[in-house]
Amino acid sequence: MANKNNNNSRLKTWFSKIQEKKRIIVLDIDNYEEKRSYTTSKFNLFVLSTFCVIVLGFLAFTLISYSSLKTLIPGYPNPTQQQQLKDKNIIIDQKLSELIEKTEKEKVYINNVQLKSKELYQDVQRRICKCLAYGNCTRIDDDGDER
Repeated sequence: MANKNNNNSRLKTWFSKIQEKKRIIVLDIDNYEEKRSYTTSKFNLFVLSTFCVIVLGFLAFTLISYSSLKTLIPGYPNPTQQQQLKDKNIIIDQKLSELIEKTEKEKVYINNVQLKSKELYQDVQRRICKCLAYGNCTRIDDDGDER
């Protein structure tokens, strides 16, 4: 309990020291005449400096992001290189679509060849069975005429 009160009192004394008012006087060097006088505290200076840092950071971010300065950042692509990449992507997409179309046509062709070969196989089987069934094994043309 005593330790907690001790920490509380330290925090209060530190906070009261930060909020103590100080006077800043601007003097003329030649004749030591007072030009301006400011009353402030360490806390006010901290708040003012923090605000200035935030504003300067925001201005720097805005200046870089909305101007051509962003191209000077390492890793940011050059606009000409970026356009070349877009053009190459378009060409690759076109070639890919041509390749897909070609493979689809090849699949259709292979399916047709397989169907045709299956039909030919069945036709040959039918002819062999006919030949064996009737005992008349003459050569049959593609038109179905005997020789």
